[in-house]
Amino acid sequence: MPPLFLKTCTQKLEVIADGSWHRTVNGTLLCTRVLGAKKYRTTCTGEGPAQPGMDHLNLGDCVKIHSVQRLWQRGQFEGVTVQRPPVPGSIVVLNEKGGVLEFDQVGLTIIPRFLGRPFYVGYCPILAVSLTDVCLESAQGELNPKWHLTGEEV
Repeated sequence: MPPLFLKTCTQKLEVIADGSWHRTVNGTLLCTRVLGAKKYRTTCTGEGPAQPGMDHLNLGDCVKIHSVQRLWQRGQFEGVTVQRPPVPGSIVVLNEKGGVLEFDQVGLTIIPRFLGRPFYVGYCPILAVSLTDVCLESAQGELNPKWHLTGEEV
């Protein structure tokens, strides 16, 4: 989608359940999730005369979505390797008081120039998703149709 959609697009990120909840005999609630990176389901919605080219999208297509949601990772004493490729220009590094830090980037690793203290890396990820729902909605003659795309990370 062209960048102009970002002004009319709303994105929702949900963590996909990769396990289930069970109660033990003693009543303790346990999650039987698989350890590892989280996967996300994303829903992008918008309305207006500018809409994605839905005629070229099919269910099951794998597309890359530049997220508008920021993910955060904590680092300390060394650089942080982000879990997904970042949208260019979306990386920000903050110290524990919220001050902006300068940083260097080597591939997916973010290295603040002042190491040794806790810091936080925020970035908008590029998500590779498989489309599970594509929808257009409008009344007859309406010039501002509503649309949404839903996909799950592959």
